[in-house]
Amino acid sequence: MCLYFRVVMKKKNTGKPFERLTKQVFDVLTANDRLTSVEMDVELDGVDGPRQIDVLLKSTVAGMPICTVVEARDYNKRLDITHVDGLHSKMLDVNANKAVLISR
Repeated sequence: MCLYFRVVMKKKNTGKPFERLTKQVFDVLTANDRLTSVEMDVELDGVDGPRQIDVLLKSTVAGMPICTVVEARDYNKRLDITHVDGLHSKMLDVNANKAVLISR
């Protein structure tokens, strides 16, 4: 008697597809704004070392540069205050002007 077992490995959710979708949404939202660039998966130097940014918006308003960090979280549960605190810390660390947290 032979027994065969099929091992099904659950694929880890890397969040990259959700990050790409987030970038596409901001591409559409800023399409008519020639002073805004949208970049994905950017590494910025921070006080605490290099920080990975899911989506980075760079714009100019009244001749002043504005930097917005966007974090995309593709979790199957509600985010809590630690996620908001983490994003706030990252925003301060990279000296960004604004931060946006996107969640499924």
